[in-house]
Amino acid sequence: MSNQADSFVLLSTATIMIMNHQGKYHLCRALIYTAIQTTLITRDCLKKLNLEPFRTRVELAGIGGQILDRPDGVINLNFTSHFNLSKVFKTNALVVNKVTSYMPYLKFEEHQFHHLQGLQLADPQYQYTVRIDILLGADNVFSLFKGAIKYGH
Repeated sequence: MSNQADSFVLLSTATIMIMNHQGKYHLCRALIYTAIQTTLITRDCLKKLNLEPFRTRVELAGIGGQILDRPDGVINLNFTSHFNLSKVFKTNALVVNKVTSYMPYLKFEEHQFHHLQGLQLADPQYQYTVRIDILLGADNVFSLFKGAIKYGH
């Protein structure tokens, strides 16, 4: 096993634009996470967007079926990538207090991922540890990942 300080895993974070109640877009940070069946959004992000969720009776369960959280409701979201506003994605998200801790957990330098130079990334500030506002679950993955593989320098 390698030393944790010497190895990094690049997380699938994205800077996305989520539409608020007035039809204006707000910048939010997402983690694309295929180990969850549905999308989750934080209460704080929802407040920033000034959106009102619908009631739901869903419970979130984790490993071993343990109940982790009872969502405040479900919300219909429209979002785009931060660099291409022409393609609008639609999803439902469960509203929870917190989706994860700040990511990435370890601080690293951009030069450690030199192979990404020259690529337009979904999260241009991937190396900074910041709050994650939304977990885009497996319900969104196939609509997000389309196109050809691109290689950096």
